[in-house]
Formats: sequence, C-alpha cells, structure tokens
Amino acid sequence: MEEFVHDHAALLAGPGETILIAIERPLRPRQFLIAPLAPPGTPASEGRAFAPRGIAVPADPARAAYQITARLLPRYLEAVVLVRGPALHQAYITARTALTGWEAAVDDLFDEGGVLLDQNALDARRAQRDADAWPALEAVLFHGPAALRQARTDLALPPATAGRLSHGLWKLAGAIAEGTHVRDTWEHDLTGLAHLADADRDPARQHRFAAGLRLRHAAGWPPAIGFSDYYPALAAIERVTQARALGATPRTAAANSRSPAAPSAGPDREHRSPPAPRTLPAPPPAPGTAPAPPEQPSPRRR
Repeated sequence: MEEFVHDHAALLAGPGETILIAIERPLRPRQFLIAPLAPPGTPASEGRAFAPRGIAVPADPARAAYQITARLLPRYLEAVVLVRGPALHQAYITARTALTGWEAAVDDLFDEGGVLLDQNALDARRAQRDADAWPALEAVLFHGPAALRQARTDLALPPATAGRLSHGLWKLAGAIAEGTHVRDTWEHDLTGLAHLADADRDPARQHRFAAGLRLRHAAGWPPAIGFSDYYPALAAIERVTQARALGATPRTAAANSRSPAAPSAGPDREHRSPPAPRTLPAPPPAPGTAPAPPEQPSPRRR
C-alpha cells in the first residue's frame, strides 16, 4: 500500500470509540480496504504485535458491513483487550513524567523564599506540562471504562484490601468522568476551529485554535493526574487476578497486591516515577470523624 498515493480516506467510528479507516483499493475498482486504527496510547511494539490485518470489502454497503462485522471486528476487539494493560501503564508513566518535569521546572522558577521569578516562563512550562499529559488522558478515556468494569468484576478480596482498592477504583471513575466531560466539551468547538483554520489559513483563526487547545489541555491536567494517582489500584487487581490464575489463594493474592514492589493505589507526591509508592492509602474517614489536617501549600504546587 505504501507504493500508492491515497487522495481520500474515511474514518468509521464504532461502539466503544473503536475507529476504522476506509480507503479505495488501488487497481481494484468497486472495492475498499478497511483497517483498524490503533487505540490512543498504544505502545508501538504492542500495536505491531497484536494489530489485525485489514480486509478488502466490496462497494456494496450491506455486504461490506457483514464482512467487517464477521471478519475484522472480532479480531480488532480482541487486540484492543490485549493492548489495554500496556496502554494504561504507558499512560501512567506519561502522566507521572509530566508531573515530575513540571515540579522540577517549578523549583527553578521560585527563589528560596518562595517568590516567583518569571511568570511568563511559568505559564509556558505549565502549557507544556498540560500538552505532555493530554495523550495519557486520551488513552485513559479509551481504555479506562472497560478496565474499570473488568476490575470490579475481578475484585473479590479480603475486606481490608478490597476496601482500599475499591476506593481507588471510585477515584479512577471520577477522573475518567471528568476527563470525558473535558473532551466532549471541547471536541465540537475545536473541530470547527480546525476546519476554519485549515480552509483559509487565517492566522487569527489559527491562533484561536491554538488557544483552544491550550485551554483544553489545561482542563485535562487534573483528571490525567487523578488517573495517575489511583491507577495502581488497577495494577494491584490485575496482579491478584494473575495470581489466582496460577493457583494462589485469595489471602496470598491480597498479600501480593500489598508487596513493597507493587504500585500504590493512591497519590504520594514523594514517589513520582514508576514504580509508585509502596503502601496502599486508606479510604476516606467515616462520617463524623475528624479529617486529617490540610497539607500546607508549597511553591511547587502553584
């Protein structure tokens, strides 16, 4: 296919945000080639290993739809499941890397007394941080809902461990819901601005599009970091599931999920690079109990 220039292509959106690409088949009139696009955040090695091959279909819509449903979609959905774990882990690393780079940069932009030295440099670094984390959020929004459903199905542990992991899953669900709202809110506006900017190359419209991207990325930063804070709950449940498959008892599997080598199921700002913190955070205090004193702000969190 690389030997031909393709002037036209169509993207076909299906259930679960799956996307196929359709192009005319070279040298074969009345036929089309249909192939799946890799989900957001798929590591290149995983995509090559599990990607199903595209298929040729006739131009007749009914016959084409049948062949896509029968021949391509089952293999595509199976491949999506296989890359889900690596993609979410890569999203976790991406978000944590963005956070680590941001905090290192912020440290350099404040003096010893906590006074900001350069506001413009801070704003530029913040915009870069948000843009770096956005691909992670896209991967989370694609894979996260299915991963949460599977994790809740697999979550059958001793009460103490199950409570901690359930709290992490609840936090993850909140981050995914917030990220979905951000994406859906901006999708229509940015699509319209992109079409206008590309149509007439108007610098003012291109500037508006770039400004819209920055605002979207900024709104996506909190859910991206929220995901990275509580993603280890998913990793812990996956380890438990794998241990059960190898014959471990529920108690042994729960102990493995609390291993010092395992990622934590909650935020810990002192451990920002994978593997994440060593211990699982407790759920929030029960109603009527005194909350923990608030954390004192520091210059790096501004």
